[in-house]
Amino acid sequence: MLLDMVVNSRKEEACIQYDLHESAVDDTFIFQEEWKDQPSLDLHNQQPYILGFVAQAGTLTDNIVIYKTEKLA
Repeated sequence: MLLDMVVNSRKEEACIQYDLHESAVDDTFIFQEEWKDQPSLDLHNQQPYILGFVAQAGTLTDNIVIYKTEKLA
């Protein structure tokens, strides 16, 4: 499911970067994303494959953390 989100997200025109990382020490997965602008991110978050993940994520884990950041350099 996570890899499917990478493939589909990278197809979106406004996607600048969408990478999936896995911790070397535990079962933590991290998406690093960059989008053209906030409206593009909002549209991305309404895509069926994202909504499907959100609907299923609660049954897979109870620890989802989202950080919104700005690139400094």
